[in-house]
Amino acid sequence: MAVQNMKGVIIEEYGNKEVLKYISNLSLPTIADNQVLIKNDAASINPLDWKIRKGELRWVTGKKFPIILGHDVSGTIVKVGRCVKRFKPGDPVFCMIDANIKPSLHGFAKSGSFADYCVTREDTLAIRPSSITPTDAAAVPLAALTAYKAIIKKGKLQSGQKILINGASGGVGTFAVQLARWKGAHVTAVCSRPNFDMVSSLGADQMIDYTKRNFLKSQMKYDVIFDVIANSSFGKCKHILKDDGVYISNIANPTTIIGDFLFPIKKRFISKKRHTFNWVKPNGQHLEQIGELIEKKELTPIVDRIYPLSHIQEAHTYCESNRTRGKVVLSMR
Repeated sequence: MAVQNMKGVIIEEYGNKEVLKYISNLSLPTIADNQVLIKNDAASINPLDWKIRKGELRWVTGKKFPIILGHDVSGTIVKVGRCVKRFKPGDPVFCMIDANIKPSLHGFAKSGSFADYCVTREDTLAIRPSSITPTDAAAVPLAALTAYKAIIKKGKLQSGQKILINGASGGVGTFAVQLARWKGAHVTAVCSRPNFDMVSSLGADQMIDYTKRNFLKSQMKYDVIFDVIANSSFGKCKHILKDDGVYISNIANPTTIIGDFLFPIKKRFISKKRHTFNWVKPNGQHLEQIGELIEKKELTPIVDRIYPLSHIQEAHTYCESNRTRGKVVLSMR
């Protein structure tokens, strides 16, 4: 490759949006034997990105700067390591990236996708669905993988069961609603009234406007409660769970971690109601399955706004407003 430098967004300290710096002469990342180099078409912003920027996850990300943010990408492979077998230069791909040579415990990217190029391992990749644009594809990976793990793996949702999704209109929530509909479940969606039509069109059967009604007062019992925005708790929700229901928080905290660990004992002696947490990592196999559902029109990425990468501060401000419908995407083209 003749290209040696790239444009990208870095932070050199933790803080507010002003620490985001758009740089035009970053060095191109190098790849290991099990990695690929991707020329990025688009990336999307997740709450994880602005939480890292603020320093809320410094216990994971550490104090080594600069950091290139960004976990979702859609683009084209331009170079592969000698051990890469399933992908080749020219392949259109999308993924939740992880630039670590080996899978990390936390799954976070070491060098992210808010740049012209990024690096990731082969096992994180999937071929981009041909039925959607590169921009739409960038809105998929982290949010869809999070919803997939909660609905399919953690909740083990089945046809005819009832699920409540708290935070149904954001990136993760819109995929969760669609996956629950695909599984044949009855879906109760919690969001604001302006989002009712959009979320209903994705497959929700019942809507709760959180500004007018507390979903904890629901008369229905649920098999699964997926607390996407994690502003409730198992203790508050257990009275609306069925006897063998599960409450899934979208964040890991001491309560959810301990509850998950102690469930086998609790199930035997106290209650079959379970609470657990959702911790997503890059997973190319799961993303392939998600891509197949997109091709079959079972899943549709919802893109709220598209910003050029150079407008990163404005994009972060909008994302932090908690008013997004679906995902916010950054375009590199």
